[in-house]
Amino acid sequence: KAFEEMYKNFFTDDEQTKLANDQFGKLSDLEKLLKKLEKTKYYDAAKKKYDNLKKQIEGVQKINSQFESDALVDGSYNASIAVKSDANFNNLPESVTTTGNASLDSTVQEAIKGGKTQLEEKAKAASATSAATASESVNTASPAAPSGDNTSGAASNGGGGGPPKNFVSISS
Repeated sequence: KAFEEMYKNFFTDDEQTKLANDQFGKLSDLEKLLKKLEKTKYYDAAKKKYDNLKKQIEGVQKINSQFESDALVDGSYNASIAVKSDANFNNLPESVTTTGNASLDSTVQEAIKGGKTQLEEKAKAASATSAATASESVNTASPAAPSGDNTSGAASNGGGGGPPKNFVSISS
């Protein structure tokens, strides 16, 4: 009975589909209660529940590790949480995307899609920024370029800008 009570606390809803993030740290306590059930007729069913719960928690934690702070909280995805710049949603193990909890799996897919969209937007913004920076550096370089092609009067008379154009350097 203690196992069942604690197990229920890991969810925010009666259907046991929305995980309560604030309970994740208590998984080891639930495991202790599970061990007390060994050699009872309830053990196999409890073990199955525990293993599935552990898999779901690990899935949520793996997704949340891709974001600056927890994006999956109490069974919902918060799209306003920023994705980490080094996030990678392509190499997630199947255990993350297929937890056995259809509601969670759907929310995980939503978070993966949102995270990928954010990464694409960051990449577009970064390439736009680097393109803008490149065009700025081209623009700032342009005024300096004509000095060597004899369009500025100071360079043509050889006054102060280095050797005159007709100066020949001979090295032995």
